[in-house]
Amino acid sequence: STNLSVFVNCFSQGKIVFYEEGSIVNIIKNKHDIIGLKPHGKTIWILDSDKTVKNFAYNQTKPLKTFHLIDGKNDDIFLFDILEAADGKILLAVVTEKEVFVLDPSKRRPATVEKFDVFGCVGIKIMGNKYVIADLNSIKVFENGSVVREWPFESEKLEAWGSDKIIATAVNGSLSVFDLQQGSCISNIVVNDAEIIDSAVL
Repeated sequence: STNLSVFVNCFSQGKIVFYEEGSIVNIIKNKHDIIGLKPHGKTIWILDSDKTVKNFAYNQTKPLKTFHLIDGKNDDIFLFDILEAADGKILLAVVTEKEVFVLDPSKRRPATVEKFDVFGCVGIKIMGNKYVIADLNSIKVFENGSVVREWPFESEKLEAWGSDKIIATAVNGSLSVFDLQQGSCISNIVVNDAEIIDSAVL
């Protein structure tokens, strides 16, 4: 991560090293291997192999928050991500092979606030009161627990763009833009004789 000009490097055996301006500013030695790490603001969120979630400030070795997963604790975790709501509230997404759990870590006892039965989720975003989830074959928009829109699409990555658009990187190396209000792809970007392997919304 280059957030705050801090570089975070995660090693095996639970070691996380923070660098700022080329110098080591912090080393965290977690008891278990890290299986998910996401930076946010001045902190990082991690998920370890013991299914423990921890939130660290980049310059402190003691976690700001620690809790054990309830949902998904007995399953392999395929994706761990941060979802930022429009009001700035942070939610955490934990993805297993067949389910997607959305957790609210702000409570004294963090709780699952949403659960989706989705096989092979590769990406999730929150946009207003909707969740956009990409699986192996489609992109689905959920509202109040139900699918309100769906596009057949084989995604590798999802990015939110503004309040109502999604940019999806396809498995064939192209980019497509979907509008939550429309029923079709509104733009498709293909680079001739090349494959798009990553993209970012700036």
